[in-house]
Amino acid sequence: GLKKKITSALRRMAPSGHTTNIMGTGNHRAWRFMIQQRTAPGAEVEIREVFGMIAEDFKTRYPALYQDMYDTMADGQL
Repeated sequence: GLKKKITSALRRMAPSGHTTNIMGTGNHRAWRFMIQQRTAPGAEVEIREVFGMIAEDFKTRYPALYQDMYDTMADGQL
């Protein structure tokens, strides 16, 4: 709702002077589920962007497994 939109906007405006590194593992079924959930219209913009990049990378690396994924998210944004 509105609170989530305001919180997300404030995070984008707040100064961020440090790097965050994250590593994750999972099978392709789990990754597809995470990509689907994290690129849904209700997900925060930053998360959508990150998982959109992951999806594009996986489509390049594993085309046989990710060829059916759409290039745009459910609401038309990439």
